[in-house]
Amino acid sequence: MWRADGAEIPRELDTETAIELLRRLVSDPSPAGITFSGGEPLLREDLPELSGAAVDLGFPRVGLVTNGLLLDSICARLLHDSGVGYFEVSLPTTDSEIYRDLSGTDGAGAARRAVANAAATGASVTVSMLLATPTLSGVEEVVSTAFALGAQAVVLNRFAPGKVVEPEAARQLTPSGEQLVAALSAAGRKGLELGIPVYAGLPFEPCEFDLSTIEGVSPGACVCGRGKWVIDPAGSLRVCEQDPERIGSLL
Repeated sequence: MWRADGAEIPRELDTETAIELLRRLVSDPSPAGITFSGGEPLLREDLPELSGAAVDLGFPRVGLVTNGLLLDSICARLLHDSGVGYFEVSLPTTDSEIYRDLSGTDGAGAARRAVANAAATGASVTVSMLLATPTLSGVEEVVSTAFALGAQAVVLNRFAPGKVVEPEAARQLTPSGEQLVAALSAAGRKGLELGIPVYAGLPFEPCEFDLSTIEGVSPGACVCGRGKWVIDPAGSLRVCEQDPERIGSLL
């Protein structure tokens, strides 16, 4: 989504440069925490070294957002021991066929195991679910699965098509407002039944969705550019994951 028309995909920073960037980030102003995301951050073999460096440099909170396909029990323990205290694992559906259609992989089982592996470390674990048309009917099952596997919360994110999605595919994947409200309501009821918090992620604009009327779902708020910033693979600062504009290089 960061690839502008005609631009090359940025090369990722090597370990030494990434740690230097962490050192600069933690100096002034002091951040509340850092989350390694992607893409898929577990494709970096030096991730435990980077998370350990973040802790050593003084970041109060280190987190990881992952699709979970590479998060086996050994990896989860290694990352937690290196300082990762928060895992967010993507589980758009528990249905293997739908998962395969959406991601192109047979990873539904691996994603479920990743939630359990992360929870077994004692870290805080959130399951994130993408609310796209094919996944809506399984929202209660995702909440139940998250609870059963030891997650502490579920966050529901509305499908937001980027430039790489073909218009017809985007149309088929994008739920209507009524479908989203129904899914949020079902998730909220299941969350209240099981005692697991359910949050509405982004983007659920207040002008379109009155989340205060949906029992059991806590609304999120956009803090991009205020409480949250994004650094791309090349070390450039951006307002959020969806924004293609680079503010400037932190190096």
